[in-house]
Amino acid sequence: MIFYITYKKDGKLKSKKIKCDSFEALDITLSKEQIKPIKIETKESIFNRFIKLKPSTKEMINMFYHIKLGLKAKLPFNKILSDTLDGTKNKKLQLQIQRILLGLNAGKSLHMCFVEAKFSDFICSMIDIGEKSGNLLSSLEFIILDLKNKAKNTKLLKKAISYPAFVCVVMACVFLAITIFVLPQFESLFLSIKGDLPFASVSLLFMRFLVLEYGILIAVIFIIIYIIIKIFYQKSCFVRERLSYLSLKLPYFGAVFYYYESVKFFLSFYWTYKSKVKLEAALSISIQSLNNEYLKSKLNSVYISVNKGFSLQESLLKLNIWDSLTKQLLKSSKDEDGFIESIELILELHKDELESKAESLLSIIEPFMIFVLGLLVLWLALGVFLPLWELPSQIQI
Repeated sequence: MIFYITYKKDGKLKSKKIKCDSFEALDITLSKEQIKPIKIETKESIFNRFIKLKPSTKEMINMFYHIKLGLKAKLPFNKILSDTLDGTKNKKLQLQIQRILLGLNAGKSLHMCFVEAKFSDFICSMIDIGEKSGNLLSSLEFIILDLKNKAKNTKLLKKAISYPAFVCVVMACVFLAITIFVLPQFESLFLSIKGDLPFASVSLLFMRFLVLEYGILIAVIFIIIYIIIKIFYQKSCFVRERLSYLSLKLPYFGAVFYYYESVKFFLSFYWTYKSKVKLEAALSISIQSLNNEYLKSKLNSVYISVNKGFSLQESLLKLNIWDSLTKQLLKSSKDEDGFIESIELILELHKDELESKAESLLSIIEPFMIFVLGLLVLWLALGVFLPLWELPSQIQI
């Protein structure tokens, strides 16, 4: 890695570029040269950026568990992080831990070290709360709980999406293999005896013709359409919100996406709001955890509504994005404690709904995909075997 160091010497600001393998090596180099950095910026090579995989949720959980156990044993924080670094295999997570260590050695606050190491807003906020309150263990427990729930919900979502995606890929591969390598043999056979192919075989051969003659063109068109949609999605708020809104309206899938997003929002909001984080910060952290732009745009109006004099409950109810039970629970809260209890209950109910909707989706998708796969197999079988059954009559003619 390349480090750009800004430091003060003889009353003047100076800069220096240092190449080191790690933050630990940089710390040793700075100590030898007696440089006290004011600012440290890093730059990784393009190769390193691509080969280093993002740490998994499980690796993150293990890291915070290690820190939690170290704090319970009353070990020095630098020692805890060094031991955690030794037990971490993911390169990106190693760099993040090294950044924290470097920041601590430079006298920065723990919260600022986590921010500079580019951890999520929720994690940084909980570290800040724990550091200021002197109860870092409780904050670490909240972080671990959040990561566990995130891992569980992501697993449910992937399970619901990966099965149909895998079946579709298998069907496409089987279809292409049959139409490209098997059917042409029958076509040449019938052409040699001047016979007519059955409709099932003709339709498959037509698909083969499209793939072989226009396959590249079709693929290019799809890629261009994908790039155009992606560009518009990134540039246009309207497109992002519209596509996000339509994703929530998809049959069966929409309910899974909705509860997946709502669980993320209420989970982050519950812990930050309960920990006495300022309302604006709690909402900002919770909204940033969402992926759905439509829900983000709706929830962004909550703080504006609160500033206009509406209560938090009224502001959430005005959004008109919640199910009837959620609305009822929000209305039932009469005071601060009741509101927090309502949010906790909503969170638990939405978790149950997410699990239930994901299981329902799988129970519907499996027979549907089997039915579609059966139709494809029937089409392929008729396209292959009908010419064989009609071959004797074609020969007699």
